[in-house]
Amino acid sequence: MNTAVKTSVESYIKHRRKGEAITREQILSHVKASEPAVDQAISRIAKAQKLTRITAGVYVRPKESRFGELPPSIPSIIKSLEQKHKAVIVPAGAKAANELGLSTQLPMQLSYVSNKRITPFYVGKKLLKFEYKKALPEKVSRNVALLYSAMSYIGQAESVENFEKLESFYERLNSSQLRQFQQMTTGKLKWMHRLFKEETNGSVSPTRQ
Repeated sequence: MNTAVKTSVESYIKHRRKGEAITREQILSHVKASEPAVDQAISRIAKAQKLTRITAGVYVRPKESRFGELPPSIPSIIKSLEQKHKAVIVPAGAKAANELGLSTQLPMQLSYVSNKRITPFYVGKKLLKFEYKKALPEKVSRNVALLYSAMSYIGQAESVENFEKLESFYERLNSSQLRQFQQMTTGKLKWMHRLFKEETNGSVSPTRQ
């Protein structure tokens, strides 16, 4: 075991906030050593309970309370997964609709949609589920992905009913994001961008006839 490598890894970990997710790639980028040496150091540190493995390649510096170890920050885990997989990950289902002000409902299960395939895993007793969406481009904007996720969940009829709230979010997209949204919503998804186009032109959506 290379003590110097272990010391370097421990030093990097100590400078991260407790409860914050850390990826293997982040450690590798800050420690000048071979991958096997860093992996061995991470393994030793985890066995000493100074680092908790969340899923493959994602760890967290434990945060303790008088009742035991506190759960890690879910947003920091999602951010780390985005960095690790070079992905865009946004809430799915009711949580997506909630973020756009379309619903007050909050789901019990933590579900997300992503433009990369990510294996589901547990954080404590909570299952984080990830649904790969082929419609989401490689470099999709988070706002575009979130709009797509929310509209996919509520469907065409409810999107028409909630048009004003959707329009308020849609109008915050920049020109590049608008083009991206229009390009990805083709075929069965064409109703999504058509809804905004028809309303802008003052025409009537087929679902309102």
